[in-house]
Amino acid sequence: MKTNKLIIQEQIEELGMELWGILNFETDIKGLYDYLKIEPAMISMSDFIEWVVFPEIIPPDFRHTLRMKLITRHTDAVYSSEPSSELTLEETVYQEQVTEWLHYKYQAHNASEQRFYHLYKMTPKAVRQFFRSMYLNGHVSEDTNLRFLTYYYGLQDEQD
Repeated sequence: MKTNKLIIQEQIEELGMELWGILNFETDIKGLYDYLKIEPAMISMSDFIEWVVFPEIIPPDFRHTLRMKLITRHTDAVYSSEPSSELTLEETVYQEQVTEWLHYKYQAHNASEQRFYHLYKMTPKAVRQFFRSMYLNGHVSEDTNLRFLTYYYGLQDEQD
């Protein structure tokens, strides 16, 4: 019998994979943000992006609501799987960043080190925090993280 903790963990994983699929195959970050009506809840786009990459940090009640809305999105007449008609430059960067970070989260073990342009453009502190979060939350192995950190530090040495 599954424990409540295990069920919640599976739901978080399911939500994360839904978000990955939606942003890669259905719509963009702005379309998803608008569909979920995040702005009226006073959640910024940057906080929403953090939630998309790390759904385990979403408050439980809100996470449940988002998960149910996404699971049933294809029966909702309001949902459009078309990307937003126009993204601002800032929204375009958000879209590229979040899909790259999700790719790292779910596919780093198969990805080349050169694949993560936006990740490597972050501040050194943010990069370390990102890798640490991915490892501590069990999204990637220590070996995978070390491989990408080694590559990142090599890039930093080249720039100096």
